[in-house]
Amino acid sequence: MASQVFVPQHILEPKSAKQAKLTEEQVELIQTSAGFPPNAVIRFPAANERMDWFCPGWINFLYYPFKIGMKFPFSHLTRGFLEFVHLSPSQIMPQVWRILRALEVLSERHSIPFDFEDLGFTYDLRTSGPGRFTLAMKDKRPRLIHKVDKANDRGWMHWYFFVLRDSLGNEGSFLEDDLRKEKKTISLPSGPKSKERTAQIQAIPVQERWFASLVAESPVSLEESGQDSDGSKEVEEENIDAYIPMQVVFPVGEASLPAPNKCPPVSTAAMSSSSSRLTPSAHELLALASKKKRASPRLASTPQKLPKLSVAIETKPNLPRPHEVKTVPALKPLDVKMSLSPDFCSLQDVSLMRGEIHKLMLPSSPDVFKGLPPAGLLSASSAYAFQSLQAGLVAAEKVALLEKALDESKHNESLSRSLAEDNAKLVQDLQKEVTAQSAQISRLVDRIKALEAYGRKKKQEVIDAACYYVWQTRGDLMASFLAGESANWNAEEDIATWKKVQEDMDSPVAEDGFDVGQSDGEADSKHA
Repeated sequence: MASQVFVPQHILEPKSAKQAKLTEEQVELIQTSAGFPPNAVIRFPAANERMDWFCPGWINFLYYPFKIGMKFPFSHLTRGFLEFVHLSPSQIMPQVWRILRALEVLSERHSIPFDFEDLGFTYDLRTSGPGRFTLAMKDKRPRLIHKVDKANDRGWMHWYFFVLRDSLGNEGSFLEDDLRKEKKTISLPSGPKSKERTAQIQAIPVQERWFASLVAESPVSLEESGQDSDGSKEVEEENIDAYIPMQVVFPVGEASLPAPNKCPPVSTAAMSSSSSRLTPSAHELLALASKKKRASPRLASTPQKLPKLSVAIETKPNLPRPHEVKTVPALKPLDVKMSLSPDFCSLQDVSLMRGEIHKLMLPSSPDVFKGLPPAGLLSASSAYAFQSLQAGLVAAEKVALLEKALDESKHNESLSRSLAEDNAKLVQDLQKEVTAQSAQISRLVDRIKALEAYGRKKKQEVIDAACYYVWQTRGDLMASFLAGESANWNAEEDIATWKKVQEDMDSPVAEDGFDVGQSDGEADSKHA
């Protein structure tokens, strides 16, 4: 059996270590909406306990992931993430849960086998204050989920609870029960197919990858679960036994604790059986607390019933004389204009709208009311009130149309802003690509110029070598002739050859007469 002593770890900052605001009814709703097994032992924190308190074998859960649609046991993606980082679920910031949940929805909707290793291709895990962790984009990685930071997660620090790990079975054996205080970035690994799967996610239209359009929050709302209406009272009392299989442990008051930070004992029979129910005393305590919770807001908010007004018409025995009887004139249909102006929905000034609605609901009294006796005035007022009610219905319809038009305008504005951001990013990427191509072209031009200079140099070397070889041969032949060893030397032929060489050296040589694409060996053999 797990220990029952919770001790503070002092990992979180005091301003972020909030007191839990979950009630016993909300804990029951967590059990039914989060998918925990029926025999899960869920513990509601005491008033002096905080999120960074530790007890071996007890897992600290946040309600936020279940609020946005996650279920226990976690998906393969979320489980792989938690197994790798070795962090308590309460240390993961809402931004991480939103990204994981959105990727789960996209993977299931488009049949993409996106896994934990694919998450590491785009994100790394970084600290966000002591004991808190969030996902950060890697350099030059495109965004997978858009508008993930624009979500309402107010109050998430108050929504936590403890669950006994042994009561979760094999699906919860990997969960960490203590909190870690890292001060560095945790690099997430990537797999061989991560780039391909990430590209499949990015191929989905941007509007579909908005967090708000992907994830709908759970119907169980923590703000509304503590408020009961008259219509739901009977349903809750009839279905109160449906929540009994969950073993909820309520800490006793601090004055009755045998030792500081000690949890109330959990019965051995309740933990050993998966189908066990609460003990009678705990059941009575839960029912009594539920009734008090339902009764307290009604007593404070239900207005007192006003007494019915009875109107008695006193009849006098003395009837008036015939000449004093006044006849009630027949009522004419009231011609009261109660329509809005044609440009009401296009009005931008709130004061103008208020004036139109005021004229609609409270028009000026018609002159037909003047001089009417009480009975006629009552009848005319009733007809006038009925027409005012009809005008109110018309106003409600017009206001609904106006709200719809405003919502569409906001949506179009948001869509335009998102498209503008995407276009700006594309322009930046194109400019970077043009700059890179320009640099490469400049390097190629420099290379061509260097090769041309090298070709001219080699050409001159070949010409010099050929000249040297020719005159060396002629000199050797002349020396042999003078020594009497050869009779083949002809002075006139050498003089003619020398003049021809001078003419060739004096004539201009074309710069493009040398092929810079030839190798050194090809150039030497050609000129030789």
